[in-house]
Amino acid sequence: MKLEEPAVEPLILSLDSRDPEVRENAAITLGKIKDERAVQPLIKLLTDQEWEVESAATNALVEIGEPAVEPLIKILQDENENVFLQMKVTAVLAGIKDERAVQPMIKALKEKPELQADLGYNLGLMGEPAVEPLITALGDGDPNVRVRAAEALGRIGGERAIGPLTTALNDEDETVRVFAKLGLKSIEAQKKDTLIATYG
Repeated sequence: MKLEEPAVEPLILSLDSRDPEVRENAAITLGKIKDERAVQPLIKLLTDQEWEVESAATNALVEIGEPAVEPLIKILQDENENVFLQMKVTAVLAGIKDERAVQPMIKALKEKPELQADLGYNLGLMGEPAVEPLITALGDGDPNVRVRAAEALGRIGGERAIGPLTTALNDEDETVRVFAKLGLKSIEAQKKDTLIATYG
């Protein structure tokens, strides 16, 4: 038994404290201990009224990592779940960067218009595993999905996104064209930064 284990239950109880500072410190400590029993109680704090508490819960879940992924995906996929909580969940999943989250996030991008802005941003933080699904999403029938896919690809960067984003410059939707152009500019800037870093 690890030294921290007896502390987990009392810390979980402290997450319900009326004092925001107690909630915040308990969340921070649970993140360091990385015990999966804390996952569900920490998820509840993602909608805490105090910004510091919500931020501590987000960071703690990212630190716990893998054991938090499935419960978070479940919330994202739940039709009846609070949209505000789902927004927070996408940010945590982007912080954990687990491949299992990519397809559920892409699915939500297509099915939940109210989450599209957050997903466009957070899929862009998922890195390499999100590239192919986002390239596919660039061909979606919904222009809003195409916009967010272009935004995310621009943020991830990489050679593979250049061709699909170049094609998207001719999209029938003006906003898609704008985001494709921004995405390509972003990739170009990243390439320059890499060259400067490599060759001084």
